[in-house]
Amino acid sequence: MRRAHSGLSVVLAIAASIAGAGVARAASFRVNSTADAVDSHPGDGLCEIASGTRVCTLRAAVQEANALAAAGRHETTVIELPAGTYALSRVGAGEDAAATGDLDLNTSLQIRGAGAATTVIDGAGADRIFDVASAPTGPVARVAVTLTQLTIRGGYADVHGGGGVRFASPLTLRDVIVRENVSQGRGGGVGSADSGHAEPRLRIADSVVEDNVALASGASGGGIDATSATHFSLERTAVRRNRARGHGGGVAAALRSERARFEQATITDNTAGDGGLGRGGGLWTGCAAIERSVISGNHASGNGGGIQLSGDCGAVIVDTAIRGNTSGTAGGGLGDGGEIALSEVDRSAAPAGGDRFGPFSRTAVYHSVLSLNLPSDCAGRPVSSLGYNIDSDGSCALAAATDVAGLEPLLPPPVDHLATAALADSDDETESSALAAAASSLAVLRTIDGDARHGTASALRAFEVRTGNQKLPREPKSPPRDKREKLDAKCP
Repeated sequence: MRRAHSGLSVVLAIAASIAGAGVARAASFRVNSTADAVDSHPGDGLCEIASGTRVCTLRAAVQEANALAAAGRHETTVIELPAGTYALSRVGAGEDAAATGDLDLNTSLQIRGAGAATTVIDGAGADRIFDVASAPTGPVARVAVTLTQLTIRGGYADVHGGGGVRFASPLTLRDVIVRENVSQGRGGGVGSADSGHAEPRLRIADSVVEDNVALASGASGGGIDATSATHFSLERTAVRRNRARGHGGGVAAALRSERARFEQATITDNTAGDGGLGRGGGLWTGCAAIERSVISGNHASGNGGGIQLSGDCGAVIVDTAIRGNTSGTAGGGLGDGGEIALSEVDRSAAPAGGDRFGPFSRTAVYHSVLSLNLPSDCAGRPVSSLGYNIDSDGSCALAAATDVAGLEPLLPPPVDHLATAALADSDDETESSALAAAASSLAVLRTIDGDARHGTASALRAFEVRTGNQKLPREPKSPPRDKREKLDAKCP
């Protein structure tokens, strides 16, 4: 190995590995150029585009990380990206060493930007940005990638999908904006790859996925496709204005095994079946747990304007607003069902019912509101009530003694929860604050008391109604133990 130059933007660190496995080294590279140039000698431990220049590019750092891992010299790498726009200009295909086209990530690494508003990686419409390999090259144990505090934009992928990022191994996005990427296959912004790898897991937190397109006929997941993943979670993240020609305008997450999980997610203004027949304008999924989220303003040409559920597992939907979605066929708000608690499904429309429950769906509602949907609140298979619900037109045939039918609750109007956040033009602290505010806005939306003033009563415990200010019977906000067990049923 050549001796490192003083001040060269590379640091080598030694860390103790798991007992009995010897010593595993970790590399750290700090990029100091926005140029798109290759490393001069991949594997020598120095990130520089020519000997003695001390110039380290993003592509050179990735190549060095891959080469060191292939030689068994480093198991993980950290790449630090200062603020700037990193335009990928080396056009090419058919190789997996990050020499041309997308950045092939063949080892475990972290790429850390200086903030999503100021650190931008731009594919210029020539290729996807990142391709996370299904298996490591060389003797390293696994591939696991974390991307933080950066923007991924302008990527383009062919039928293999993943316009911004394609992953076949564990991938985490945190404080990342995925914007304006296009794929001819699945996943306009982020796409899962078909592979035999055991753990293609995806976690997205504190991020924004917007204005991406899955362009080809039948392509799913305009913003995110996780259909080949074994695990998917979306936390405190906005998914908005994405389009898919197939299913899942915002997110397609019919996983291979585990339940997909959504917590404090805002999924708005996405479209499925853009030029075709697509289901799940906001979300197309099978087993899912959705909590404290907003699904609003989405459209599907097929079933499920807001959410379309597939399979017989259904979903657990808790403390969530499904509002103002539309469908070209059935289920403007929700297509098929699951267990719904402490939630609102309202102001959605479809020719065959605001909520359409299929012949094999098993839907139970508790402490929830089904209202102002067109042409009716419910259609299809009858809904089972666990009590304390409102159905504004009586079409859901709720039969519990504590249910109220035929009354219209005075819910606040639909809210565009992130319309004024301006995340792309703000600094990191502002972005985090805006996301936190958007995630908690549902709590404000849902605290309207019996005299139509904002108050402390849960919106699902007491409503102003249009016929005499009647209220639902009082009940503790948390479901009783036996009902919680029903709502938390595992996937089969």
